[in-house]
Amino acid sequence: MKRLRRRTIIALVLAGALAAGVLFFCFQLIGKGNDWVGFFGTRYYDSGAIYDRNGVLLYDGQTKSYAENQATRVSTLHLVGDQNFGTSLRSVLASRLTGYNLVTGTSLGSHDVTLTIDAALNEDGLRRPQRTQGGGGGV
Repeated sequence: MKRLRRRTIIALVLAGALAAGVLFFCFQLIGKGNDWVGFFGTRYYDSGAIYDRNGVLLYDGQTKSYAENQATRVSTLHLVGDQNFGTSLRSVLASRLTGYNLVTGTSLGSHDVTLTIDAALNEDGLRRPQRTQGGGGGV
């Protein structure tokens, strides 16, 4: 009888540990599911596109390509980012671009984002050098 009671206690402790682990995982999934799916390094899901306010394509998540115009790419790189920018829109809005939902997971299709920036103004700022108010070019 002692062996049976001991084995029962061990089995109940293991079952309790398993249940606690499953509950912990479920709470983590509910709380951090967006971050897991939208993790910047995730390459398994297609993401939506990023446009400026005039509809100029800055990043296409389906083809993983950037704007065709080099000046647009360079002038908006600080905002759109690439795989090396952890604070870029591709990283920050990753869960929105992939369309993550707790119930259904990731939905098919793209979820595009339109920004309020103007790519043409960024290009213009790239072409014009900044001038200091003092008139001198020193430090």
